[in-house]
Amino acid sequence: MRIIKVGLFLSLFIVVTLLVVRFVFLDQLVEYSLQKIGIEGGTVHISRVDWTQIHIDNLEASYQLPNGDTYSIILSDASLRYDLPFILLEGKKGRLTIAEMTVALDHPAQKKAVTPTFPAEIILLKDKLRQKIPLENISVSTLRFQGDFPSHILDKNIQLTGSFADTAIVLEMNTTLIDDTVLRAGLESQDDRHGRLQIERFVHSKSYILAECVLNPESIRGTIDLEVTQLLDFALQTGILATMPEVNGSLRATIDVPLAKNGGNEFSLQATINDLTLLGIAASSATIQLSGNMVGRAVVLNKTSHFKTSNIQLKKISVKELRVGLGGIYTENAGHFSAELAALQQVQMQGIMTEKVNISNVDVSLDTTVQLTAHDDSVIAKTDMFQISSSKISDGKRSFSGEPFVFNDFEMKKLDTELELNSQFSTPAVSVQNRDQLVLLKDIAGSIQLKKGDLVSTFQFAPQTVPGQISGVLKQHLPTSSGNIHLKTSTRINLDDEADSLAGLLSPWDFPFNLDGGKIAFRADGAWSPNAKIQLSLFVSVTKGRGYFKELLFDGLDLRQDLALLPELYSKSEGTVFLQQLIGGIDIHDSQCNVRLLSADSGLLPNVQISDFSTSLFDGVISSKNILYDFNRHDSNFDVIIDDVDLGKLVNLIQMNDLHVTGLLSGIIPVRINEKEISVDDGALYSEKPGGVIQYTPEGVNAAGLTGYALKSVEELQYSELKSTANYFPSGQLDLDISLKGISPGLETSRPVHLNIHAEQNLPDLLRSLRYSKGLTEELESRVKQHYMLP
Repeated sequence: MRIIKVGLFLSLFIVVTLLVVRFVFLDQLVEYSLQKIGIEGGTVHISRVDWTQIHIDNLEASYQLPNGDTYSIILSDASLRYDLPFILLEGKKGRLTIAEMTVALDHPAQKKAVTPTFPAEIILLKDKLRQKIPLENISVSTLRFQGDFPSHILDKNIQLTGSFADTAIVLEMNTTLIDDTVLRAGLESQDDRHGRLQIERFVHSKSYILAECVLNPESIRGTIDLEVTQLLDFALQTGILATMPEVNGSLRATIDVPLAKNGGNEFSLQATINDLTLLGIAASSATIQLSGNMVGRAVVLNKTSHFKTSNIQLKKISVKELRVGLGGIYTENAGHFSAELAALQQVQMQGIMTEKVNISNVDVSLDTTVQLTAHDDSVIAKTDMFQISSSKISDGKRSFSGEPFVFNDFEMKKLDTELELNSQFSTPAVSVQNRDQLVLLKDIAGSIQLKKGDLVSTFQFAPQTVPGQISGVLKQHLPTSSGNIHLKTSTRINLDDEADSLAGLLSPWDFPFNLDGGKIAFRADGAWSPNAKIQLSLFVSVTKGRGYFKELLFDGLDLRQDLALLPELYSKSEGTVFLQQLIGGIDIHDSQCNVRLLSADSGLLPNVQISDFSTSLFDGVISSKNILYDFNRHDSNFDVIIDDVDLGKLVNLIQMNDLHVTGLLSGIIPVRINEKEISVDDGALYSEKPGGVIQYTPEGVNAAGLTGYALKSVEELQYSELKSTANYFPSGQLDLDISLKGISPGLETSRPVHLNIHAEQNLPDLLRSLRYSKGLTEELESRVKQHYMLP
């Protein structure tokens, strides 16, 4: 036993002696060892060595990595504690504590461009090296990075701790951002093929997990779960970002990247932000889902890749859902970004609402690939063809729907702050509805161009229901929000076919008139700007028109009008109207006049001035030099001049077979219109010389007494003078007081005969009966039913 004790004591004495000798030369030995492993300029000062620890006051060294990077390391107040017998037996178990350590990248090497690719496998630290780590624990109280490191970790006080057990490694790094905020990154690894990285943010000692990543032999998987505001706070506080717009929301993301050895350079990523607000845009959720692979320097996304967001609110615009397909090939090289979006993808928007407009859904389908390139401040997008379809656009009063709009040769450029656009567009058919009225259009085609803030679109279309074509040009200066539009009939609207009518343009047709024959041409011009009222004018011409107005038929209408519609309605020049025939019981021929709309002080509606009106009635002429009608008061006073009307044809209206009259009638009829009621007071009519003949021989009438004398006088009254006073009342009654002077051979006297006759007639009833007797009522009803689509 004594021999054993002596042996142990001798062994310990030898060990202590060796340690003391080694301590004397330890600085030189460490410096020599640093030089042997490639560390240049290394200096070290060791202040203490015993059987439980080695204390290093300071250590300075620089080291160049194989890639050319040169690092300098300054270490002070470091202590390596150990169990000397255990080290002798196991070669391990020690605790290294460093009070302060600074790492600086002094001379970064010139980086060479490399092609990014996913590795076949990731090995953190080989198990053989893990087992040789001689430490049980390591801690660095203050770790600083200086030089060419990311700015958000420069000169930050970082605490580092680590533990090593066999091949298991646990590392933890903490840094204080501000007084109440700590960022912690932890790494756990059981072997060289498995690992788990977790990043946490502590605010007032409360933990928020920012990100977590798990490494397996087959893939890298990770999750991110955080409040966006926390991430931005961290980025701003650490200098990653200088400024950032206000953003709120919570982010949840998952990453799944299979390694190349287990399925090529494939990857998948899904991220969701809830309750997002960004740049004035709010959304209940926003999700991006990516899957694809790496090919050289390109990222190839599958067609299942997409961005989706719901319940979007931008000021007064809301969108229920937006989905954008992201499939394609994306490449970045030396600041140049390019993308080739795959064909047969869609951009879908549902439930679009503004203060005035409602759009149920909009689909943008990419028929061919889209080429997208970006460099510095320039962006260029090109595609041969894509189409936009919307189910319905409505503002409560008007709605728009139709077949998809197809865009060809589309090119959009953003050069610095300027945006340019060129494209052709077309669609087979659209429908425009204004309340209950529907307009059907077809063959819409045109072009759109945007350059230097000027948006110009040329287009053409045709009505679906009647022949004709309309072309137009729209110009909008975007910086000033001013513009103009020009429309015209490039091919006149032709209503000469039996099935065509003006009513075919609108369904249903709610107007008391219609054109079912003739040709229509028009030109419309409009202009607008922020500081002026909208300007709108219309020139329209009708040639050989026929149709109906209320209970009247007409034929041979030629009309020309040049009107200003906005900001007020008036005639830009005097218009003309010619009507070959007006049919309404009494036929009127060759009516013509000049028409002008005038601004009125009495209200919003204009005054109508009709000048040089004339028409042919009963082989005579009815005319009026000037008629002024106030639409606001429904008021007018004018004289109608009657010249050489055939009295016989006029009398024939009352359809008395026993009465025959000859002669010509002239006169003046003063017409008054008051609140749409028409009246005539004391109209004066007289016969033209030499007078005429009245023959009245009724059968079955008792010709006795005074009545007999009167009847006898008109059996053949040769009158030389006829005068009549006419009064017409709003009820429709026409009163005539007629005075006749002439001779009657039947009375066998040479003395003149004087007769006074009073006649009454309801003029509307008379005209109605005349229309009915001529079959005009049936014809009018047939034409009205045809265009109102009535049974």
